[in-house]
Amino acid sequence: MASSPISIDVVVVCFNSDPELLAACLSSVKRSYQNTNVDGRIILVDNNSEVPVEETDVSRGCSVVTLDSNVGFGAASNVGVRSSTAECSLILNPDACIPDDALLHIAEAVADWPSALFCGWLEKSGSVQVDAFYDWEFSTSRLLRKRSNIRRLMAASANSRYVPVEKVCGGALFALNRTLLEFGPFDSKFFLYGEDADLSRRAKKAGIDLFAVPGVVVGHVGAASQVKYGELVERARADAAIRLAAYHRRRVVSLLQRLELVLVTLAGLIVGGKSSSSSRARLARLKEVRRWGLASDMERLDPRR
Repeated sequence: MASSPISIDVVVVCFNSDPELLAACLSSVKRSYQNTNVDGRIILVDNNSEVPVEETDVSRGCSVVTLDSNVGFGAASNVGVRSSTAECSLILNPDACIPDDALLHIAEAVADWPSALFCGWLEKSGSVQVDAFYDWEFSTSRLLRKRSNIRRLMAASANSRYVPVEKVCGGALFALNRTLLEFGPFDSKFFLYGEDADLSRRAKKAGIDLFAVPGVVVGHVGAASQVKYGELVERARADAAIRLAAYHRRRVVSLLQRLELVLVTLAGLIVGGKSSSSSRARLARLKEVRRWGLASDMERLDPRR
C-alpha cells in the first residue's frame, strides 16, 4: 500500500488515565497506522499524572511530553499540536478508539477541505453522541432539541461523507496543523470541557467550515473520569458553560445562563435526594457560579483549590 500524501500525528492528553482504556486507545491508533500506511506518530501529553506515563509500558513507541502541572485538556492539547511535525493532527481522548481505516478517511477529508475543522463520528454503545456535534447555552434548550438533532444528524450522515455541524468535538478533532494553529487551537482558559465549543464559535466567525466525518467512527466511553474526579468534572463543566456564555453572548444571556445553572443544579439535588452519591459533585457547580459571581471573565480553574 502506498503511503498517504498527508502525514498525521495523533495527540492524546493523559491525566491518571484508566490504563486499560488508554491501552485500547493507543492500540487502535497503532493498528490504523499499520493498515493505512499513513506517516505519523502518537504524541502523549502527560498532564502531571501520579504515575508518569513515560514510566509505563503503554507509552512504548510513543513520543511523550511531560508537563510539570495539570494545565487542563485544552492547554495540554495545544502543547501536543505544537509538538507535531506532521501536516495534520488528530486530538483524541484517551478513552476513545478509532477504526483501522480512520487515518485514511482523515487524510482524505483534510485534502478535500484544507481549511476546515473536522471531528470523528462519536458513538457510545453503538449510538451517536449527538451532544458532540451541537452547541447550546441552556440545558432546557438542549433537551428540547436533542431528538430533532438526532434525526437531522442521521439523515445527513446517510447521504454525505461530510456532515456540517455546529461544533467539532474535542474528543476526536482533526485538521491541518496550519488551520489548528491559526486558532490556538484551544483557549487555554478552558480547563476541561467547552474548549471545543469555543474553538468552533471562533472558527465559524472566521468563515471556517465545521464537519463531522461518518467514515471515522469513534468508539467513546465518555465520562471515564466522572467516578474518581466527579467534583472536579462538575466544576469544570460549570466553568466551561459560564465561560462560553461570557465570551460569546450578550451580558443578559450570560447572567441568565448562570441563573439556569443554579436552578437546574438545585432541581437535581431535590430529585436525587440528599443521600445521593452525586450530591457533592452537583454542589461543586454552585462553587463555580459563586466564583464567577457577576464577572465577565475569570482566571483558569485551578483543580488544587
